[in-house]
Amino acid sequence: MRKPIREINGVYHYRRRVPDDVRRALRAFDACSPAGSPRQDKREEKKRLGKDKAAADAAWAKHDREVEARWEQLRKGAVFGLTTVQIQALAGDVYRRWLKGFPAERFHAGASAGFALMAMQEMDGELPRQFTSAVDDEDMLESFHGEHVTAVLAARGLIVGRRMRRALILAAQRAAKHACRVAIKRSEGDLRPDPDETLYPDWPDPATATLSGLCASWIRAKSTA
Repeated sequence: MRKPIREINGVYHYRRRVPDDVRRALRAFDACSPAGSPRQDKREEKKRLGKDKAAADAAWAKHDREVEARWEQLRKGAVFGLTTVQIQALAGDVYRRWLKGFPAERFHAGASAGFALMAMQEMDGELPRQFTSAVDDEDMLESFHGEHVTAVLAARGLIVGRRMRRALILAAQRAAKHACRVAIKRSEGDLRPDPDETLYPDWPDPATATLSGLCASWIRAKSTA
C-alpha cells in the first residue's frame, strides 16, 4: 500500500511516479499553453506533508485522491466544453490566486491592487484610457491572466482549446477585478471575510455530480452493506 515517505529530516512527503500515459497528456497540455508558460510535464508528483505522521497520512490520502482525479482527467484528453459552474469554479481559483498576491500586511498592497484594477477597468471600457492602449488589450489580458489560467487548468488536469481558454481569460478578468477590490478594502483595514466569495462554487465532485459517479458510489455502498 502506498503511504507517505519520511525523509531523513523527519518530514513526510507524498511521492509518486507519473505514469507514461499521463506524461504524454502533460506534454499535450504544454503544447496547448502559450509560449513561456511553466512546463507541466514531470517525472514525479511530490508534496511536503509535514512532520506529524497522523496528519501526513490524512494529507497523503486527500492529495492522492486529487492526483488520481487529475490524472484521470488528463487521460481523457482535450475538453471541448466546460459548464458554467466549472468556469465559475475555475474563476474562483483565479480570484484566490490574485488575492493571495496582495496580502494586507504588505506595504503598498492596496496601491498595487488599485493600479491593476484601473488597468483592467480601462481594458473593459469602465474608465477612460490613461495607462493602457486598445491595441495592447489582448497582450495585456494574456499577461495579466495567462499564467493563472494555465495554473488552474493544470491543477484540474484540463486540456482546453483556444475558444475555451479565451472564455476562461475573460472570467479571470472579472475575478481579478473582484480580488483587487477586496485587496484594496483590506489594505484600508476592512479585514472581514468577503461576502461575495460565494460567487465561486466548489469544483463539481464527479462522485455526486455525474450519473456514473452516483452509480459507482451506490455500488460501493451496496458492496459494503
